[in-house]
Amino acid sequence: MKNIKLDKQRFQDALTGLFNRRYLMEKKSDIWQQALEQANRGHCGALLLIDADHFKRINDQFGHAAGDAALIEIANRLKFSVRDSDVVTRWGGEEFLIYTNLLNAESVRILAVRIMEELRRLPLLYEDKSIPLSVSIGYVLLPMEWEAGKNFDMDESLKLADSALYLAKESGRNRAAGVVKVRKAEIGRAQLIDDLSTAWQAGSGRYRRQ
Repeated sequence: MKNIKLDKQRFQDALTGLFNRRYLMEKKSDIWQQALEQANRGHCGALLLIDADHFKRINDQFGHAAGDAALIEIANRLKFSVRDSDVVTRWGGEEFLIYTNLLNAESVRILAVRIMEELRRLPLLYEDKSIPLSVSIGYVLLPMEWEAGKNFDMDESLKLADSALYLAKESGRNRAAGVVKVRKAEIGRAQLIDDLSTAWQAGSGRYRRQ
């Protein structure tokens, strides 16, 4: 019983009740192996990095307690939008991360759209105040092939999701950008990971925006 309680303290976010970043980082090898096994069956895994839009504005306008309430509400709606088998974590601050196994890239796109629609469907009612909610999403398929027989690893895939999220926010927020295919190019692997927008303009990457 004591060990179970300690694991819960280590792996659960105190505010939202979701898994925390430590959980995913300690389980990432298992998740990566699962994604490879899914790929062998013709399915795909995906990481969806989710950021609460204009969160600082919520804190400044309504107070930090309202900000906490918004994070709890976002967490609950994320759990409602996915399956029990999906891993939902509070990645840090106002960011969340979901790992899922789905049929194909289109299924991941549909999930990202469903999450955005669920978040903006109703405002959060907090102390008789109506607080609109929305999120931006960056996602990447797993495993993502760099060249024949070579994939980006888990840490690199997380960086790609983060770069895709940056594109979604730069496009106006309340949007999703997904890395669905990468082609090897002269700009180099590391630059593609760090600056997806440059890679896309150079024709090295392909992504979808909703």
